[in-house]
Order: sequence, then C-alpha cells, then structure tokens
Amino acid sequence: MTKEISARLGLETDLEKTISCIKCVGKTSHEVLAVIDVRGNDGDQDYSMSWHSGHEIIKCLGCKSISYRVVSSNSEDYYHDENDEIIYVETENLYPPRIGVFVCLTD
Repeated sequence: MTKEISARLGLETDLEKTISCIKCVGKTSHEVLAVIDVRGNDGDQDYSMSWHSGHEIIKCLGCKSISYRVVSSNSEDYYHDENDEIIYVETENLYPPRIGVFVCLTD
C-alpha cells in the first residue's frame, strides 16, 4: 500500500473570496491572509484514493473579523453534470461556525 502526502504553505496577498461573515450576517468579501494546501494519495495499483484539504485564515473586508476556513474534497465524492463531466464535491467548514442569528428570549 502506497501513501503519499504533500503540503504547501502560501501567504496570499491579493486573493479575495465571497464568504458568509459571522458579524456582518451575510456574504461579504474576505481577504485570504494565509493558506496551507494539503493533498494526499493512498492505495495500490488496483485501487487508490486521493484527497485535498485547503486551510485558510481569512479576514472580512467589512468588519475586519478573522475566521478559519477549510475546504476539502476526495476522489470518491463526485457526480456527473449534464455534459457527463465529473464534478468533485467540495465541503466547506467555517470557524467560528455560521449557524444563523440567535434571539435571546427573556421572561
């Protein structure tokens, strides 16, 4: 069984993404401050699986709050589009989590 993992650290200076902000309560532009890109393969000549995990420190360009974002995918999670092209499913996790607006109820 062969296992291969690689990582790349990058300090992105002008990369901007639209992401939900926990303080602005909506999608806003975020600057990517730092990136760690981790990729791996596991398997043998008959079967192999590959995966990717991107870790980012991001800053909202509105309220300036800092968050952590992880985007991951693997070779087993995919679907075919209308042109029969393979589309890999990406999972995004944001920390602190964006779970909606809470209302405090008091008696």
